[in-house]
Amino acid sequence: ERRVWDRPLDALPDPAAWPTWGALRERILCSCETIKVTWSPSVQNKFITEMVRLSPPELKSFALRGSVNVTKVSMSPSTSCPSLEDVDMNSCRALTHVLVQSNSLKALNLARCPKLTKVILQCPQLETLNLEGCDAIETLILWSDSLETLDVSSSTELSNLRTYCPNLKETIGTLHRANQVLKTQEHMVIGRTTPQVAPCEERASCRSVHGVVPESQTTERHHGSGVGAACQCRTDRHHHE
Repeated sequence: ERRVWDRPLDALPDPAAWPTWGALRERILCSCETIKVTWSPSVQNKFITEMVRLSPPELKSFALRGSVNVTKVSMSPSTSCPSLEDVDMNSCRALTHVLVQSNSLKALNLARCPKLTKVILQCPQLETLNLEGCDAIETLILWSDSLETLDVSSSTELSNLRTYCPNLKETIGTLHRANQVLKTQEHMVIGRTTPQVAPCEERASCRSVHGVVPESQTTERHHGSGVGAACQCRTDRHHHE
């Protein structure tokens, strides 16, 4: 029988109410294969942080659809939640930033998140990415060995698109868009090796990426600068592997 949590968060044991309930809460969450808490104002950023910290070993599906008080999703490093395959953040209307590093994720639903401006994904197994209705996205940086189609036709504000997807066959919505010129659209095939962290190719972009990726985790890869080039942005001195 599948272990599913599909009840409100306030049904979980509250560590503030009783000292031993913290351990009970962790046991419940860590045993789940599916966590589904939808259309709940009680879901906030700290719950996602808690799940990344706990990293349930068998969690495959994580659905927080309609969480109006979630503003950021940060799931990193790639070893957290090692079995996670599906994340649903559809209709999280306050969501602005998404960073996901996962070696197992196959499907990510970010549809109808009208305030979402920045998406950085390092997910080699990602096959499906839903950005329908995300018209405020300005930056999309994506690594996947499995993604074949990318649809950004809804993202009318997109000005910084970088894809590192060797099997990407079609990108929909980047040509012939009225009143929209992509300032940076780059497609770089890097074989089967996925970068360990999000790259940054220009100083201006470094500032935008640093807003989501911690400086200590940022590696810079300057387009056209050659292997071994180092970025002097801020205090980073990481070199290409």
